[in-house]
Amino acid sequence: MTITRPGWTFLLTLLASVLVGSAGCAPAVAPAPATVRRIAVLPPFDAMGAPLSPRAPADLGAAPTLGLRAILASEARTQLARQGFEVVDPNFVETATGGRVPSSPEMAAEILRSVKLDAAGLFMRVRRWEFPYPTFRTDEVIVSLDALLVDPTSGQIVWQVRRPAKPVPLHGVAIGGQADAVAAEEVMKEVLAPLGQRLPS
Repeated sequence: MTITRPGWTFLLTLLASVLVGSAGCAPAVAPAPATVRRIAVLPPFDAMGAPLSPRAPADLGAAPTLGLRAILASEARTQLARQGFEVVDPNFVETATGGRVPSSPEMAAEILRSVKLDAAGLFMRVRRWEFPYPTFRTDEVIVSLDALLVDPTSGQIVWQVRRPAKPVPLHGVAIGGQADAVAAEEVMKEVLAPLGQRLPS
């Protein structure tokens, strides 16, 4: 059987549409199990090989900004609370865990289990966080991170989402630590949204 030129054109067009469609569709993330209502946000782990230290503030005369680790944890707690989850007090988490930063979901579960903290643990792994250009001014930040919920009793991962490296638009130009703060808020909204809402029991 021979395929005419119009036939080849149709087949190539169909193949291209299938490839584009499959590449553009990200896998859906299921909501967290209904049993997850109380969450302890653990300090995010840096997988970039450089410390999540504070950037210089926009105003050089101002006080230093918070480090990225503190900013991300704070924004995660804020977003989880907005979605109806009970969030463990950060001071209690700090005291109970001794400020340990888990480097894996398994370590996160072990930390929570060792202090008998009755809550799922939010483990975050920052894979990439950088400005697109070597300057303090930017209108976007390139971010890649993982967010996982672990059950301290079983040690199992009960929910997870992985954000590939892509820009986070800041809706305007920001400087230094201000850009990190805006990007952290936007990323936590995006990453934690699939967890779903928790209605009062």
